[in-house]
Amino acid sequence: MLLWKNHSFLTFERGSVIKRILSVCILCLATSCLTTKNFEPLSNAVNAIFLGEQSYHTAPVFSSVKNIIITDRQEIEQPLVLNKEEWSYSPETGIIVLEPKINNARYIVNVIGTWETPWTFLSPDPIIPGTVRLHIKEEFGEENTDFFVDYENSLIRFSKEASRVDINEFYLYWEVSPTAPERKGKVRFYSIGLGKIPAGSS
Repeated sequence: MLLWKNHSFLTFERGSVIKRILSVCILCLATSCLTTKNFEPLSNAVNAIFLGEQSYHTAPVFSSVKNIIITDRQEIEQPLVLNKEEWSYSPETGIIVLEPKINNARYIVNVIGTWETPWTFLSPDPIIPGTVRLHIKEEFGEENTDFFVDYENSLIRFSKEASRVDINEFYLYWEVSPTAPERKGKVRFYSIGLGKIPAGSS
C-alpha cells in the first residue's frame, strides 16, 4: 500500500527546494483507544497536518467524515481506526481535534469521508493573491472559470465541471503567508492532487 499515492496533502519548505511533510505523524499513548475495523481503502484517504496541541487540518472540506485512521509509518499495512467519540471535525475550519493524548512521532492521521461539492479546499494559512495554480488534465485552469478563490476566508472552490475530475487528473498549488509562529517563515506553499504539471509551468 502506497500511503501517499492518493489524496496527499503535502507542505513544502523552499530553500533547497526540498519537499517535507509537516508534522503528519502521531503516536497514541493509550492503545486501548484504537481498534482495527473494516473500512474503505486508504487510497480514499486524505492525510491531515498537525497544527498544535491535539488539532489537525485537512485541505479538502468534507461534507461528512466517516473515519479517522492512523497508520504506522513502519507498518502501514496495519492501520488503526479511532472511535468516533474520540475525534471531532469542523467543516468551517477544516480542523480535526483528537481526544486522546498524542505525540507526533510515528503515526500519520488519515481522514476518510465525502468531499463537499463543488470541491472546496481550505488553506490553514492566508493565501497570497495571484499564486493559486490549478492544472487539470495537463492543462492550465483559469481563475474565476475553473476555480474561485475567497482570499478573506482562505478558500479555493472548484467549478462544478472541475469537481468531476479524478484525483489523478488535477494538481492544485497555492502560496501562503503563515501567521502562526510555528509555521511562519517555514511553510511557503501547499499542494494537493496527483495530476501532471503542464510543460512550461513553474
